[in-house]
Amino acid sequence: MIVSEQMLNSVLFAAHHSKKLEITHKFSSTIMKTFFPNFEEVYGHHYNLKLVLKSETAPVISIKEGISTVNFKGRLNFLNPYNEKYEAVEVAVNATASVEFELLDNFKIVGRIVDLEMKVVDYKIYFESKVTKEQLDVKMVALGKPIATTANT
Repeated sequence: MIVSEQMLNSVLFAAHHSKKLEITHKFSSTIMKTFFPNFEEVYGHHYNLKLVLKSETAPVISIKEGISTVNFKGRLNFLNPYNEKYEAVEVAVNATASVEFELLDNFKIVGRIVDLEMKVVDYKIYFESKVTKEQLDVKMVALGKPIATTANT
């Protein structure tokens, strides 16, 4: 079986439109202070802050030998630690991920993000903060650490 760029883009399109492209990550409020220095003054210290990355557009993949690229528009929702029904911060981004793919037994495609670059398009902060879009853009580089993902075909 040959895995084509068109097939993967069709899978990503279907996953996006069925709202299946969402990554959740928990982290400490100490990390949040990197982006918003007064975060703990507002919300206190927490060990399980929740970040949700959702696709805003269907990702488009470009397959190359070795490392492929995936481009998409997404939304990062940093949830309120006291009530996860509300955001503390919402950031719209344009993202480019460098991905290494591997086809395993039973036609399982495994992808590993080796680099993630995000550019801030817009943001909303639901507490008082002096952080500017330009400052946030520079700090978003810290979120580009590798994330392992899998998909079955």
